[in-house]
Amino acid sequence: AMIALVEDKILPLESKLNIERTVDDGEIEKLMEILKDNDVLELLGIVHKTLYPYYTFYADDNGYMQFKHFSNFSKDFGIFPDYLPKAKLFKFFNTLAGFYKDNTKGPDSTEEPSGVIDEHLFIELLVL
Repeated sequence: AMIALVEDKILPLESKLNIERTVDDGEIEKLMEILKDNDVLELLGIVHKTLYPYYTFYADDNGYMQFKHFSNFSKDFGIFPDYLPKAKLFKFFNTLAGFYKDNTKGPDSTEEPSGVIDEHLFIELLVL
């Protein structure tokens, strides 16, 4: 009876919860395409000026933001857990951190730190 309960009731619920907590990479790509619109870019510039002081407060001494910093920001401003579960925040952050790493390699092959975002991606992350 216990096995049937787990198989029939608990496993389907667990599966549904995992689906609701994850973010599809395609979903993130679609949202990022929207951010390329000229009107949206203009708005992002205004938002950037407003939120930059918060970025500098939460970022590390090198001017980067790791997930732990973004997580602290999200808790302090009620993004987590009020609007998004930590799993979605983590997925969004890591997607943009990967984008940052892929697009900031210099010609001399010096690597930027991995798992970080800059102030521009911080704003995009908040908009997403």
